[in-house]
Amino acid sequence: MSAQTLPSGATAQEENPQWTVPSGWEPGPSSSVRRGSWTVKGPDGQSADVAVTAFPGDVGGLLANLNRWRAQIGVPPVTADQVASITSNIDVSGTSATVVDFTADKPAQGKTQPQRMVVVTLSHAGNSWFFKMTGDAPLIETQKDTLLQFVKSVKF
Repeated sequence: MSAQTLPSGATAQEENPQWTVPSGWEPGPSSSVRRGSWTVKGPDGQSADVAVTAFPGDVGGLLANLNRWRAQIGVPPVTADQVASITSNIDVSGTSATVVDFTADKPAQGKTQPQRMVVVTLSHAGNSWFFKMTGDAPLIETQKDTLLQFVKSVKF
């Protein structure tokens, strides 16, 4: 995560919840901050990355996170007044989670498709959990419901 202001190693100490990984999702790249990582393959070489991360506190708040994620795929920032109009909520394990979904206008350098990102964020036990899918917009379109079902399977 670029522009992350957490000190090195500042991941949440909470154990991973239980979840049901959708069929077709392959193990993805690991890192010190990823609690879960999968790659989703689509037609014509399309792909998406799914990452589950958890950090202590609110990691700067929803607006800062939204604008950080938007910058990652080349989408302009939003203002605090716009947040409510671009978010929705789902229930995850009895907790309200925020869903954001945005798509770049054009492919990034080296990409053949515009990039899209869907993130579900929720607070649990003083930590912020992020379930993020990033990749080729047409593939994300077909995988968004699968991502949401995955997140709804989470049990803390």
